[in-house]
Amino acid sequence: MFHLFKRKKKIPEASPLQDKVVNGIVVKVTAFQFKWASFMQRSSERFSFRTKKYITAFVALLASLYSLYIIASSIIQKPKKGYSISTIHVPAYTTKTGDEKLSNNHLIPEKEYNKIIRFHQYMDSLNQTTKGKKIADSILQKRPGLMDSTLQLKKLYELQQTLKK
Repeated sequence: MFHLFKRKKKIPEASPLQDKVVNGIVVKVTAFQFKWASFMQRSSERFSFRTKKYITAFVALLASLYSLYIIASSIIQKPKKGYSISTIHVPAYTTKTGDEKLSNNHLIPEKEYNKIIRFHQYMDSLNQTTKGKKIADSILQKRPGLMDSTLQLKKLYELQQTLKK
């Protein structure tokens, strides 16, 4: 009953190039393993039964000694502090939002607003003639976001004026 609501696992489809690369790697690794195994087989065939027994005992002894070393070092050594509790140092500016710096001197003054208005009027007057339109187009090509920026400044000034009231 519960298998009705079980989600089926999606098997990602591999590309043919990935399959070729993976198959090539698998073939090379398998060939290396086969060569290594046949080399080791040939090398160990020269040993007598007694020598093989001594080699096996030596490897087992090394593994046992290494295991004992790990066990003894974990018992003898003092435990290392993995984690320690300390105070968190927070930079001073992270708790500030930036609103503290907004004061009347950072807002758009009326002189700047008048310059923006005059610039808009100038651009509008340029668009009245064909020669002026070329000049306006060249200005806008050199500075593509200029008109958008001035409109945003104009809106910001108007918002500033409504908030003052």
